[in-house]
Formats: sequence, C-alpha cells, structure tokens
Amino acid sequence: MENTKALLKDSVAPKSSSASSSSAPPAEGEEAKASPEQLQLREPILFIDMNVGLLQLQDGNAQNAKEYVDEGLKLLDDIVDVDPSVIASVYSLSSQYHKVQKNFDEYYKNSLLYLAYVSTDN
Repeated sequence: MENTKALLKDSVAPKSSSASSSSAPPAEGEEAKASPEQLQLREPILFIDMNVGLLQLQDGNAQNAKEYVDEGLKLLDDIVDVDPSVIASVYSLSSQYHKVQKNFDEYYKNSLLYLAYVSTDN
C-alpha cells in the first residue's frame, strides 16, 4: 500500500501543473474538437483521479482532495452517459471529504448519492 501511495504521489506532482488543462473539461465549442480517443479516456481518468483524491484525503491533504472533488463534480456534468462506477467514485470521494470537514449535511447527501450508484452485484 505504501508503494502504491508513493507511486501515486509521484504521478500527482507533475499533474497539478499540466493535467489541469488536459483532464479539465473542454471550453464551450471545444467538445467537437476533442478526438474520439480523448473522449473515451475521460471516464477512466476521472475514476483514477477520484482514487488519487481518496489517497490524498487519507494522507491528510484535504485541500488537494477538495480540488479532485470539484474537478470530478464538474466533469460529471460535462460527460454524457457515464458509467455508474465512475459516478459512485466521485460521490464516494465527496462524501469522505465532507466527513473529514465535519460538514455532515453534505456528507449525508453525497453518501446517499454514492449508494444510488453502487452496484449490489458481486
């Protein structure tokens, strides 16, 4: 687990300067210019980013986790036909962030949204 955290931390360091433009939602009118490969990669990247955000939160870095929450919620609005597991990962991070911040109204709301998208099949 520690090795995984170290690898993810290393991958996050360069991300903060350059990936905010690459994984951020496109500006208005830019959607049509995105290649099919880029559109196809949005969901997996979002899923991974939410897991990196959870690791940041577990590490005590709530500010970085908040950035991932904001990015995830913004991308959910922009992406059409998102897989439920990706949506669940966004609400999971959001609920955990609000739990740490002791904002229990938002924690409860995001926890219920998370449960709405989690599959009960094993």
